[in-house]
Amino acid sequence: IEHQPAKKHRQSAVSYDIPDNLNLAPFPLEYTAYAEKYHVKETCAKLICNFYLQENKSFKAFSALKTGGIDPWSRVSREDLISHCSQTAWDIAKDKLGNEKDALACLKWVCRGLRLEDAIRKIQVDKDVAYHAMR
Repeated sequence: IEHQPAKKHRQSAVSYDIPDNLNLAPFPLEYTAYAEKYHVKETCAKLICNFYLQENKSFKAFSALKTGGIDPWSRVSREDLISHCSQTAWDIAKDKLGNEKDALACLKWVCRGLRLEDAIRKIQVDKDVAYHAMR
């Protein structure tokens, strides 16, 4: 599987640059190898690997991504997440998502192996699902 990094992402007429190193899809791995490499549960690894096999990622595909429970990234501090990802990733996530809580959730998904662009979309989908569940 060959994934091309996206240079720009557009949504609601807002554009931002994502550095290539933050926007590369994970190299396709067998589930247990993925789980070991990214320190996630095998359930999460299967979902992410299958997610990146899909050519077009729908709203449903993003909402189906789950951690499978508490993983090592669930309780990592803000400083450690920024250190693991980058200050640039933090700045982009915070700017795009509008608050620190959502930006932290986004970086956790980056640590789990999602491209930054996909992690941002994952958080937006989760917020949309939560909003409609409250109605």
